[in-house]
Amino acid sequence: TVNDLNTENNASSVTSTKLGFVSVKTTGPATVVAGLVFDYVLTVTNGQTQAVAVPTVAELMPANMHAMSVTGANCGAMPSAAGALLKCTLPATIPAGGSASFTILTRADTPGSVTNYASTSPSGSTTPGTPGSNCTQTAYSCTSVKTEVTPAPAVQIKKSFRPPSIPVNGTSLLRITIDNSTSTSWLREVKLSDTMPDNVLLTGTQGQNTCGGTLTASSD
Repeated sequence: TVNDLNTENNASSVTSTKLGFVSVKTTGPATVVAGLVFDYVLTVTNGQTQAVAVPTVAELMPANMHAMSVTGANCGAMPSAAGALLKCTLPATIPAGGSASFTILTRADTPGSVTNYASTSPSGSTTPGTPGSNCTQTAYSCTSVKTEVTPAPAVQIKKSFRPPSIPVNGTSLLRITIDNSTSTSWLREVKLSDTMPDNVLLTGTQGQNTCGGTLTASSD
């Protein structure tokens, strides 16, 4: 059993395995942003002395998440419905003592604290059991990973020239404002790129903000 190794990140991962049997483990980010995609990686390990011919994993998506696509396994038609129970078959035999992984590209729809569950047969059969909080760990290899889905930042970006008209060889001040005042999420290490038109030269940068922190800008 692998328990929480970082008690400060508000996430945990527990995997039940049996020595000498087939097991599955799920990994994923502790925190994601609603509306954006991220990866869950599932790894099947064959602890048996013989190969597993048809590695099969049952994957239970959280209620607020869709599986957008899968790499390394066949989990049915994509994208899946939110909260779908997927039966994923890996394409190749796993030799004794070997392992194989597949990746599920996932989209979180709404904020909240959720858990992804998966299970597989410890004998390597094509019946992987039913993953979830009541997964029968005496009969199956069960795994879970907790994910915190945070609200998407409501960021606004505004630009203006002062004066708005620039004569040839003249100058104007380009003001770029990044506004996060209506969001419930912090912005950290924000990066913004702005490309000048071919006939406009940037002569220098200066910055100020109302929330602390520092601004670094290049003038190339």
